[in-house]
Amino acid sequence: MLDALQDDFSQCQACIVYIPQNNEVNFYDSNFPIKISEHKIEIPYDKNSYPNEWAEMCIKSVEQKIVCILIPGVQFDMHGTRQGSGGGWYDRFLSAVPREWIRIGVAHSSQVSTSPIRREVWDEPTDWLVVYDGLSWKTYKM
Repeated sequence: MLDALQDDFSQCQACIVYIPQNNEVNFYDSNFPIKISEHKIEIPYDKNSYPNEWAEMCIKSVEQKIVCILIPGVQFDMHGTRQGSGGGWYDRFLSAVPREWIRIGVAHSSQVSTSPIRREVWDEPTDWLVVYDGLSWKTYKM
């Protein structure tokens, strides 16, 4: 599955990433299995910022490029459902950017549910899930 993710990711000409917080996977320090594009935009950890403004800025910045988005979360399942910290920031951001952009959830193994988690109508799904267990990475296509 890693080869398939790397194939998808290698097509990306730009990457939108989060700034890892204490409970989020730090893909900068953990031998992340895919190479982050040099053209990257870091989304700040600021719940008071406006996701639609960030989406508009990202769309303008990447123009017609193929884009990958790394997305943190509190919990993920194997159906692409992601739950965040409860404010809906990423769901609003994801709903405002092109659906063709590749959405990659990034999680610790303890954040992955083997059974489906409830998906609300406003929840934006991920296309991939990259999971770190403290030693190695696993990838899952949704």
